[in-house]
Amino acid sequence: MTAAPASAGAPAQKQQATTVVAAHPVIYGLLEALTQGSAIVPGRATPANLPASRHYAYLSGRGAKAFDRIVSNADAVVHLRSIWPDDPLYPLARKHNIRVIEIDAANPVDHSLPGIAAATDKNTAADYPWLNPVNMGRMADIIASDIIRLEPAAKDKVEANLASLRQRLMALNARVESALLDAPSLSVVVLSPRLQTLAGAFNLDIVPVTMPSEWNAQALAELGKTISDNGVQTVLLHEAPGAQVMAAITGAGAKSVVVETDGNDPVAVLEAAARQLVTALSAGSTS
Repeated sequence: MTAAPASAGAPAQKQQATTVVAAHPVIYGLLEALTQGSAIVPGRATPANLPASRHYAYLSGRGAKAFDRIVSNADAVVHLRSIWPDDPLYPLARKHNIRVIEIDAANPVDHSLPGIAAATDKNTAADYPWLNPVNMGRMADIIASDIIRLEPAAKDKVEANLASLRQRLMALNARVESALLDAPSLSVVVLSPRLQTLAGAFNLDIVPVTMPSEWNAQALAELGKTISDNGVQTVLLHEAPGAQVMAAITGAGAKSVVVETDGNDPVAVLEAAARQLVTALSAGSTS
């Protein structure tokens, strides 16, 4: 016996919204910005303040049940495995949902768009490549392209959001370039590897230093000598230096600038970091 067809007046089955899940805070921030106002639902797999190094432990341990709830019916997950080989999001998501699609935000799986260069056998993500506006723009392009293919009805809204994000990045580049024209010096010492990306993006003159395993007296003396010999007035870090390192920096005539590199809105974080650079370099030798 065949089932009777549904009557024309019967309510249609409610279609589930397209859901895309991310874990890395930068990727979730971009995903959220791109899907704003669209029918695509962004999902967060990990707590906002959980370091990326602890994602595997969370997703496979105390957060496994919550992860299952969010990913079991998800359409896609966005990860960084091409530049962070240990990114656990897609392998673990696949255990909960064999149909889930992977989107690599750093390099398209189908190589359809330019991506971010990755060093062999290295966690390139540790270098914060998104602190370069060009790289962040590429990541946004990749995410936008794939989520539009998942949900074509969201195309206009996602493309408008992408255009707005890219305009912010272009304006940022222009502001920084203009502001640094009158800077007395563009020479900096960078003591945080992730800030190499930021300094390089804005064409600063990075004076090389050897990062020691520990800051003993010899290492501190060499740091001070490098700063003074090269007339460096600005030393960049992503967290406050210890008292001895601070003394070596100030004793050599420079100032330390702590640049914030984390936050919920990656474009806003980059804008704020750029403002810190401009302020520090424009101040010259003024403390």
